[in-house]
Amino acid sequence: MAHIFRLGKQSGVAHPTGILMKTINSIVVLTLAVIGSSLFAEASFADLGDVDGKTAQAGPQKVRIRMAVYNVACGQWTTPQRVALEMKKHELDLLGLNEMPRLIKGNSGQQWCTRLAKALEMPYVYWGTISSANHGAPRWVDESGKYEGKYKAILSKTPLFDTREFELTGGNWNPASAVRAVTVIRGVRLSFYSLHVNTHWNDLEKVFREDKEFHVFGGGDYNHSNYPEFDKAANMRDGRWDVEGKKSLDRIFYRPNGKVTCVANDVIRPKVRMSDHPYAVSVFEFDSDQAGSPVPEPGGRGPKRL
Repeated sequence: MAHIFRLGKQSGVAHPTGILMKTINSIVVLTLAVIGSSLFAEASFADLGDVDGKTAQAGPQKVRIRMAVYNVACGQWTTPQRVALEMKKHELDLLGLNEMPRLIKGNSGQQWCTRLAKALEMPYVYWGTISSANHGAPRWVDESGKYEGKYKAILSKTPLFDTREFELTGGNWNPASAVRAVTVIRGVRLSFYSLHVNTHWNDLEKVFREDKEFHVFGGGDYNHSNYPEFDKAANMRDGRWDVEGKKSLDRIFYRPNGKVTCVANDVIRPKVRMSDHPYAVSVFEFDSDQAGSPVPEPGGRGPKRL
């Protein structure tokens, strides 16, 4: 059974050769690695896929984690396989989907996000049960006609725990929603939200502020590029604004606790249309003392292991 926490106008509290030559080579490699790390930390870039995302340690005393969020527009212009091909180059740790379709009742086959997760080799998946504004068939379907709706999901390479779905009803269209999960990535424990909202600022402020995890990230389609006082009220920062000084509809906010920094961000619109939205990719750098976090106790709706 899904755990749904409702927020809004009519709701209550809501509830990661030779020794000399070898020595010279080692010095050169180390120098290049340090220079590369410094450049990466100081600048944004056009293609996050050019950077070696497999390196867990970004430099001395640092850990880097890659996240992306994507509004896939019900799959009207794409398939899970095409999205996977686009996302693979970023070597993500976490991917948040919104406006994601699910199988229309009576149709057989795997869920849309399950197909994507398998293609990306991200075996842990959690998806919600609330479609934005209750949208579904016959208008809001994917290109195959088998899937409908605007749901939210989290795909991860590491186990997901304490999964929850929040119903948000304080906006100018309802319901909106956010799905949330806790995970540990290379020793860093964090809470991650995938969401699709409009003017649900009060709802989101409450959700983010009441999250007890030290590291909190909220990514998805906010439907507005200006968020009056939202960052202060929710105690969250905008990763794209930190890196580029720009705002957009699709982005990842994070809790500014002094132990994490957004070191790179990009908002990418593929050359071949897959959605009416670009996707956002952010790289966050954590202090090493954040590693070694305990694995969370399972809670909420159990994660789906593919």
